[in-house]
Amino acid sequence: MTFEPARLVLARRWAGYSASALAKALGVSTQSVHNYEASRQSPSPSTLAQMSQVLGFPRAFFSMPPVDAVSYEQVSFRARTKMTAKARDHALGAADLAVSLRLHLEGKYPRLPSVDVPTPEGGVAPEVAAEYVRARWGLDAQSPAPNMVHLLESKGVAVFAVPSAHSSLDAFAFWRNERPYVLLSTNKSAERSRFDAAHELGHLVLHSSIDVAGPDVEREANAFASAFLMPSRGVRRRIRPNSSTEEILTEKKYWKVAAMALTYRLHALQLLSDWSYRNNILALGRQGYRSGEPAGMEHERSLLFAKVFLGQSGARNFKEAVAATNLTPGVIGQLTFDVRPTLAAKRLEPTSAHRDENAVAYAALRVVRGS
Repeated sequence: MTFEPARLVLARRWAGYSASALAKALGVSTQSVHNYEASRQSPSPSTLAQMSQVLGFPRAFFSMPPVDAVSYEQVSFRARTKMTAKARDHALGAADLAVSLRLHLEGKYPRLPSVDVPTPEGGVAPEVAAEYVRARWGLDAQSPAPNMVHLLESKGVAVFAVPSAHSSLDAFAFWRNERPYVLLSTNKSAERSRFDAAHELGHLVLHSSIDVAGPDVEREANAFASAFLMPSRGVRRRIRPNSSTEEILTEKKYWKVAAMALTYRLHALQLLSDWSYRNNILALGRQGYRSGEPAGMEHERSLLFAKVFLGQSGARNFKEAVAATNLTPGVIGQLTFDVRPTLAAKRLEPTSAHRDENAVAYAALRVVRGS
């Protein structure tokens, strides 16, 4: 069996091992691990077997062709200076595994939705860009955005989960082979995850041709997300100036956003005075809304993965994905929002309410069936 060094780098990144930590787990020198990854040395069969066990990938994974790795510069990481090396490596590993799984799905299901993510040129303002994308995608100018994962999938965005214990790892996006990818952290509240999805959409729309790093691009992506999820016309129609904290908590459920995000938006639209804004922020903080969303909504999950892996041929499709990618069922489950055929399908099927609000997304994804 041949050994592909790039596959070791990928598996090590995903599993969160440094070269020295992996060397200790394998009982070899750190230099040996460096040699494996630099093609100067191949691991012995016994070391490869142990490597497979430690990193959680089958031995066949390490003999697959090299990956075209997603680079650090391509990814819309937030707060890069605060990001640990371990969190960065885990995220890049997740990105490479997501691309691998997506390529398998595209080969098996050639009629997946085509990409419809506009990338305007000329420095379009985030608010204008958000209004344009909503109009292009047929969303009502005064209503909340539908399920963001379903919506992005219906527009050809490859959406994956990135589970992580790293607090510095957030959602991120990148383009690969003219396909946009969004990876969402599973450690956030549902409302904040929706905002993350819109934030990363903002990067894809506004920053496809520039360096996706720095406070300015992050502010622009935040402004895009805010306008996309809480369109000005709809907010002004529903919410009176200087609303109380109780009114904000009621409206946050309608817009399906975090209470703090709605408060920021109201202040930006001058619907809250500085005094009212500060009072509401303090009141929400006392109620726990600064760090989370007490009694929040359910997380939005992938419709595409549910259709592929939980449909009539779901178990077979999942088995084929495992065989084609040499990823374990556990890794695929983590990347696909815990969609596995061994789970009860009812848990992940969209509700009737979601079906109504996501008619466009469902229409585009009906073609995704087990063969």
